[in-house]
Amino acid sequence: MSDPNETRKPSSDFLWLIPGLILGGLLWFLYQQWQAPVAPTNPSIEHGTWLTPAQIIPDYALLDHRGEDFTPARLQGQWTFMFFGFTHCPDVCPTTMALLDNVAKRAEKQGLPAPQVVFVSVDPVRDTVEQLSRYVPYFNEDFIGVTGSMVEINRMTRNLGIVYAYDEPKEPGGDYEVDHSAAILLFNPQGHYTAMFGAPHSAAGLASDYARILQHFETK
Repeated sequence: MSDPNETRKPSSDFLWLIPGLILGGLLWFLYQQWQAPVAPTNPSIEHGTWLTPAQIIPDYALLDHRGEDFTPARLQGQWTFMFFGFTHCPDVCPTTMALLDNVAKRAEKQGLPAPQVVFVSVDPVRDTVEQLSRYVPYFNEDFIGVTGSMVEINRMTRNLGIVYAYDEPKEPGGDYEVDHSAAILLFNPQGHYTAMFGAPHSAAGLASDYARILQHFETK
């Protein structure tokens, strides 16, 4: 007859079960961690500001320098650099357009997909389709010039934070200058506003950041 005060010892089968339970729990935890989505990280860029999240821009209806419709759909399928200016600009605009041509050539030399480059006029009264067709291809045959009604230009620039103002002409009906933002904007292949590069710009710096961005998203 057993002693009621005797302490019952755990069976050897139960003792062997404990490590198995611990190991199983650990494996399950590791599996859950592996399955959990990893929060996306932003590419490391040195010369611009990455926007988190990327901004979806409302619709606009403009024309390119060939007279074809230019809507947000034209930004999809490739990375796009966009710059705002006017064809009568004496310095900043031609300098920036030449710089963007340099960036495109640097990308090509590195075997990278060339970015789409879009020049949007904030002086649609003087910058007609015909005027842009003479101006934009001078810098690069693949660049796209964009113009349209003042209403549509304002709709686009307002949503992108681009500001500009017209100076008074020196004489009635004479030429006038346009003060405008010198930032270069970057759109991702979904057509969303993704990064902003403020002046002063460097072709080497912009090309380097572009390469980093492509590498980042190719390895994700």
